[in-house]
Amino acid sequence: MKKNILRFLVLLIAGGPLHAVEKRIEYFAKAYDRNTGKFIYTEMHSEIWVGGKHAGSEINYLGPDGKVLASKTIRYGSRKAAPDFKFEDKRTGYLEAAYWSGQSSMEFWKRENPGDQVRQVRLNAPTSDTVVDAGFDYFIRENWERLMQQDVLVHFAVPARHSFFDFRIQRANRPASNPALVLFDVRIANPLLNLLVDKITVGYDRNSRRLMTYEGLSNISDENGKSRAARIVFDYSKAGL
Repeated sequence: MKKNILRFLVLLIAGGPLHAVEKRIEYFAKAYDRNTGKFIYTEMHSEIWVGGKHAGSEINYLGPDGKVLASKTIRYGSRKAAPDFKFEDKRTGYLEAAYWSGQSSMEFWKRENPGDQVRQVRLNAPTSDTVVDAGFDYFIRENWERLMQQDVLVHFAVPARHSFFDFRIQRANRPASNPALVLFDVRIANPLLNLLVDKITVGYDRNSRRLMTYEGLSNISDENGKSRAARIVFDYSKAGL
């Protein structure tokens, strides 16, 4: 138990500022209820760069009144598609996290409420095409040409379920409303679960390969604690890219 607590404290400390930060690239995204079009929250992204590399990101989710709803900390290592991360809902105390424990296994953490014991499990990670949280964005960019030619199966970490789930990424066979975008559909590979879980669609700028739009289940629940689908639009106009 003491060893587990120590690991958890290390993960929390890892969410603090990185040393020797060279620069920050900051941008934001607006999220709208996919069904009603109502504005629901803003994502404030801050990329942390050290030694010429993207070392981590800090994300704050702000409600329409400007109050922080949740936060996420991401730390990138050599596997950009599978970083360590920690997400915490400030309203409920819900927390989930994933981090590498050695070269071949990952630890998943989950806590429903502030007073609850953190539930954790260690799993052997898939040997290839492993994706963790925001590392999905790097997977798309690193496998761009491959995705243009074929569907790709990835093993997506889901700390809330203490498991990896297989998802299939497929270039959409329909035109985007904005011709500058390339659309990718992401579906759970299990045929039965696919009937129950809506697909995710992401839109990338075909030139910069930056994520521009996201449509699918949001990680920010509504005021009643219920999950909801959102359309998220990213804005890099002030990022200096």
